[in-house]
Amino acid sequence: MNLFKICILIIALGYSEGIYCQKDSTYCDCLPDSINAFTWYEELPTFPGGSEAVSEYIKESIKYPEEAIGNLLEDRVYVRICISETGKVENAAISKGKYEMLNKEALRVVSQMPDWKPAFLRGRSVCCPYTLPVNFKIDRITKRKIRQERRTK
Repeated sequence: MNLFKICILIIALGYSEGIYCQKDSTYCDCLPDSINAFTWYEELPTFPGGSEAVSEYIKESIKYPEEAIGNLLEDRVYVRICISETGKVENAAISKGKYEMLNKEALRVVSQMPDWKPAFLRGRSVCCPYTLPVNFKIDRITKRKIRQERRTK
């Protein structure tokens, strides 16, 4: 029973990052067919500086669309990318997102990311699909100002 709890905890921790790396042949065509559906990579692709640097890069690069701010649109957009054998970001596509203008901005930012360190499998670099969450959140002060402006009109 204790072993079962430990296994569940390990699985939960693996998914808690919000970042997944698995084969999807319809998405990342640079993966060889010999890789199984769920591959245990020796090393996952990493952004220079780690996951905190990815978040910081996205935060600094996002230009929140004015129309989205005016309409108080917030969302978490999931962008699927392929990290190539050379570490380049390729084939960016929206996996999940509600608003077209936020989706476009997320695609723009992720497509312009600098090179990553690629994934390694069997001692060589390989292509790896990757999902990045891009958060669009309006700060409370801005929300309050917009709501006050709406009330006065």
